[in-house]
Amino acid sequence: MTGRWAFVLGTVAAIGIGFFLRLPGLNERPMHADEAVHAFKLDDLWQRGEYIYDPHDFHGPTLYYATLPILWLSGTKDISGTAKSTYRIVPVIFGLSLIALTAGLAPAIGRGESVCAALLAAISTALTYYSRYYIQESLLLFFTLALIIAGYRFIVTKSWRWAMVVGMSVGFMYATKETSLISFAAMAAAIWLTCIVHRCSQTALILTDQKPAQTQDTVSQHRMLLKVGMILIVATSVSVCCYSVLFTRIEGAIDSLDSVFTYTQRATEGIHSHPWYFHLRTLYWTHYAPAPVFTEAMILLFALVGVFLAYVKRNRISHKSKCAVSNDVLRLRFTTFIALYALFSWIAYAVIPYKTPWCAIQFHYPLIVLAGIASWRLVAFSKTLWVRLAIIVVMLLAASDLVVQNRLASSRFSADARNPYAYAHTLRSIEDLWLFLEQLSESHLMGDQMPIAVYCEDSWPLPWYTRRLKGAHYKTLDTLQQEVHEPVAVFIIDGSITDIQLEKLALQPNMVSSSYGLRPGKQLAVFVDEQLWENFANRSNQSHN
Repeated sequence: MTGRWAFVLGTVAAIGIGFFLRLPGLNERPMHADEAVHAFKLDDLWQRGEYIYDPHDFHGPTLYYATLPILWLSGTKDISGTAKSTYRIVPVIFGLSLIALTAGLAPAIGRGESVCAALLAAISTALTYYSRYYIQESLLLFFTLALIIAGYRFIVTKSWRWAMVVGMSVGFMYATKETSLISFAAMAAAIWLTCIVHRCSQTALILTDQKPAQTQDTVSQHRMLLKVGMILIVATSVSVCCYSVLFTRIEGAIDSLDSVFTYTQRATEGIHSHPWYFHLRTLYWTHYAPAPVFTEAMILLFALVGVFLAYVKRNRISHKSKCAVSNDVLRLRFTTFIALYALFSWIAYAVIPYKTPWCAIQFHYPLIVLAGIASWRLVAFSKTLWVRLAIIVVMLLAASDLVVQNRLASSRFSADARNPYAYAHTLRSIEDLWLFLEQLSESHLMGDQMPIAVYCEDSWPLPWYTRRLKGAHYKTLDTLQQEVHEPVAVFIIDGSITDIQLEKLALQPNMVSSSYGLRPGKQLAVFVDEQLWENFANRSNQSHN
């Protein structure tokens, strides 16, 4: 694929496939607890124009800034008028932008290879699933790719323009999520080892090996230092601007530095501690019968093949040339960097006990790039037509299997515990509870002011589902009182409550009770006032007659 139009059409096709897999049914999956928390953090910024960074929880503000235009365009006035798709469209946009931006890798890996990588990114189950998730991962991955592309262009061209893009990418990465520090460290290690592998004499000239004339050496070094300085200034300005809400609260930028110590401590403890192979199992083999097998082992296999093919002609390439190096050398070095970056990223996440499955896409995407290289070159290197056709058929079959997994993960199994990407996910029964509460409020004299008392430890995402019910109040179990001084129509209680704690609520006799699942292993007990229940039942009977 050397023609410009073929390259453009291939990229557009990849974006179209990504659109088809990411957009449908955004409202279908229940709201995850993390998504609901981010929705309320966004509401503070939206309604009051304030964002207070918490170094002990949550993440950077770029997700919220990116959502504001969607809210403005939607015409809704507050959080009660929003839907799940209002939020999830933002990671969808960044997921599609990632596919499009993959075309920017063409100078580094080749046009055909970049189109294949874009197609694989479009059908990747992990990338698709988390591109429909209102969390920071899709944004972080997009800015990471922007940094890789801009960094390559800067090293090759040494231009001020690309230096500025590098700085902006670094700033937005840090303003998106603290785990960007892992990406920075992995990139630095990958560059260092790439220098060693290819015997580059200067790290700053890793990809070009261009030797400036002796008389210009000092000038070139000064210019490079100025450009590196500009990168640091731009990166700092962008991150500070984001954390401080346009420099109105500088404490936010300072607090972001404190978060490094907080997350360093959290990384070694907590309920999210998993074995070193957790991400490998999540991505490359999960099967809980009778659910389907979820695996992207094809990506891993092709990535290894991509590294091998990149080195097939290595002995033919001279790394000691004193002049500007060829495209083959540039692509070989870039492939080495991508492979090492993926490896070091995975090692970092494997060593850290604290693991969540969405972090895996940070090292899975570089493997997709390598798999794209393999997909194109396996066909290009084939000497006979029949071998090419056989390889294409095998790749199409593997790709079709990924598409099927993709649709199952995003629809039927989107909130199923057997789906490795649906981590600690809200159960579908929570939406039954939501509809039940909405119908109860219609049968109550106070309407959406119907008094609801929720006693639960970590009740998210229930606050998002009750956002239209202004009478809902949330309390923890340790705030239980001996008496309830105000009449409460509905009690929602943590299923782990003890009999002694239950007695403190002094529930009215003959309250109608039911149970709903919040998350795997967590139940909610619901108690409804008897008179309200009778009104609800009569109203329901009348509507059916």
